[in-house]
Amino acid sequence: MKDFNAHIESSNRRSFTDPICLQQLFNEILREIADARISTEKDLLLNIKRKWMYLDYNDFSTVGDFIASITAVMDEALKVFRYLRFTDKTIGKQIDGVYIAYDNQENFSSIEAWMFLSGTKQKKQNILLQSVDWLETTFSEKGWVLRGVDLKTGKHIMRVKSRRGYSL
Repeated sequence: MKDFNAHIESSNRRSFTDPICLQQLFNEILREIADARISTEKDLLLNIKRKWMYLDYNDFSTVGDFIASITAVMDEALKVFRYLRFTDKTIGKQIDGVYIAYDNQENFSSIEAWMFLSGTKQKKQNILLQSVDWLETTFSEKGWVLRGVDLKTGKHIMRVKSRRGYSL
């Protein structure tokens, strides 16, 4: 993905307002966290801030959504970074264009998974349903927590399955 980062750096500060490009930007950040290519919290936040400046705030409903979104994305990215840097078995999965990072510790009774989402309400619902279905199928004997942030609104998303059942 170095080519993707080089492309961003060499562009003429053009904005990435297409949801696919926005999604790709933050899929890459999540991949960098999961692959331990980011070594400090400072590097992570600077990376997000640098990539965020390429976005067009006019693509958000309000300037407030633009500001709330970067705050929520940074907050969630820090949580993911702090959690995954202490795990030795971080894996990623692509579902309908959205990268999901998760830990698969064999001695743990639950799975933690994270994603950043953008797109239409219907597309986000579809991705959530596919993600929940995949987690349930793949980790049917374990509980799991799926966390995410809507890149356009900054809203946090969470789905949980304990060993006893679901909590939405």
